[in-house]
Amino acid sequence: MSIKHRTIGKGVLAALKLTGMAAMALSFIMMTVLAGCDNGAGPGPGEENEFTITSAAEWNAAIAAIEAAGGGTFSAPKEYLMTITGTISLPGRDIRYAHDATIQASYISITLKGAGTLSLSSEGSLFTVGDLSQYSNIYDQTLIIDGPTLRGIDENAYALVCVYDGALELRSGTITGNTNEGYGGGVYMGEDAGSFTMSGGTISGNEAGQHGGGVCMERDAGSFTMSGGTISGNETGECGGGVYITVDFDKTGGTIYGSDASEADNKNTASDTDGHAVYYVKSNYYYRDLTLDDSDDISTSTLPETGTGNNWTKKES
Repeated sequence: MSIKHRTIGKGVLAALKLTGMAAMALSFIMMTVLAGCDNGAGPGPGEENEFTITSAAEWNAAIAAIEAAGGGTFSAPKEYLMTITGTISLPGRDIRYAHDATIQASYISITLKGAGTLSLSSEGSLFTVGDLSQYSNIYDQTLIIDGPTLRGIDENAYALVCVYDGALELRSGTITGNTNEGYGGGVYMGEDAGSFTMSGGTISGNEAGQHGGGVCMERDAGSFTMSGGTISGNETGECGGGVYITVDFDKTGGTIYGSDASEADNKNTASDTDGHAVYYVKSNYYYRDLTLDDSDDISTSTLPETGTGNNWTKKES
């Protein structure tokens, strides 16, 4: 994390051999130029609310700084930028009971940029958006992933990214390598979560013991809009190898691989054999095993209530 300094080294004025009023004037000018700088961890050079993260300590310091600064308003959330550099190992957050948000501040928008990696070191969620704890209501948060890799662990009880009261956007970067015994290997959106927008990036190599190997959206979550990016190589023990969804799904681009992917590593798979690519719950149950490629525009609002079409199958109860 970039650090600024307010301290003026001892002896600077002496080195300039100035005395009396001249020294006082120069001191005043130097203090004015350097005003607003800080000795501790804080925003990067030139931009308030920007942080360059190269270690776990700097990650924790940035979160503390954001919580101290607080959020904005419902109509104007406060924006923060965290640039990830290198590989940073972070412990998981136990959200089984409290659903604690990673950052305890409402009305904020966090953008993760950079080519670095945030790597989970223990069981838990790597990033949790929103908080439905009865003890603390943290709401209206937005997480934007635009560059870094978020990597999970093989044995977990949580999705890598969990959203409870807020929105998620994936522009570029990767969500990968997480095995959750429950719902959602890579992303879980539930309990009044907002929208998930995917315009780029990759969700791959994740597993869920239950629904949604790559993405699981349920419990009155918001909509899922996909205009780019790739969902590939995810697995589930139940339905929806790539995506399990119970809310509106609109796809105008991007690829969700199915059982017909030419490369085995790209195949999303469902152990129940229902919805290798997508499993969708509306008033009925629909699934699609075959790949949805960039040219397949889908709107779940137009899926037929009976019969099949466009490689979708209605599951008979």
